[in-house]
Amino acid sequence: MADDDTVRAPEISSLPLDEHDALAGAVREAVHRRIIDLIERRNAEPLLVNCSACGERAILLDEPATFVYDRSTHTEICSACAAERAVTSMYEPQVDIGGEGGG
Repeated sequence: MADDDTVRAPEISSLPLDEHDALAGAVREAVHRRIIDLIERRNAEPLLVNCSACGERAILLDEPATFVYDRSTHTEICSACAAERAVTSMYEPQVDIGGEGGG
């Protein structure tokens, strides 16, 4: 494939603002479906723990792919919530921590 024909995903900053939430929701749903499939394959429904962010029983502590440690609340959140936050953080304005005014 030539360089001209390379298919690239649009940068999130090029999406209209009203599509950001839809994208984050779609990412959340895709990750949630994969995690639920994993849990069902392992027959682990009785071992599930509630996510502190969304309240769904989608965390299997024996399976690291199902959760992320949330340092702000010192709890585990499900991978779907973590994925949604990651996408959202890509298009939220960055805070200027250094005080240099550059971003």
